[in-house]
Amino acid sequence: MLTRNVQRVLPIPHEPEHRMTLRQLGWLALAQAEEARSTAALKNLQTMGAELFQTLQSSRNDITDPDTAAAIATDPLLKYDRRVLLHQGIVAWTYTEPVDPLADPLDPHVERRPVPVTEDAIDSLDPVTAEWAARIIAGLGDPPDEQATEDRFFGSPTSSTAATPSLPTNGSSA
Repeated sequence: MLTRNVQRVLPIPHEPEHRMTLRQLGWLALAQAEEARSTAALKNLQTMGAELFQTLQSSRNDITDPDTAAAIATDPLLKYDRRVLLHQGIVAWTYTEPVDPLADPLDPHVERRPVPVTEDAIDSLDPVTAEWAARIIAGLGDPPDEQATEDRFFGSPTSSTAATPSLPTNGSSA
């Protein structure tokens, strides 16, 4: 399935007056988000010093460890770089700002204009909104099967899905 045009407009739960359009990420964007997360983690460990780095590396939990794999399965955000997810997954939003930069941004009576979705604007999101959007985006990109994709992205179907076959995953039989 091509993901570049698979989008969903969602209300922001803690800002009910605003909506955000998020897109499902393709394989390359998800791979970039995973690589960015791995690179950042490695840099952090290297700054700790060689001896501590070796100690941590020798005692680290591998992805094959059932507890680590279960944590990632239940929280897909753990394996991705949040900034990469947000930059590639946010398409639009309903945020506005005063036309006059000196005006009070909280005054509802000032003339306003839409805030364009740019990397700088995305980086200016509050932590709660950024985590909410990143979790939605991360959850959209790694479904176990075709029906789960539809259920997760479009909501549970209202009609019977018995006629919709699921695609087998790698290593499984149909």
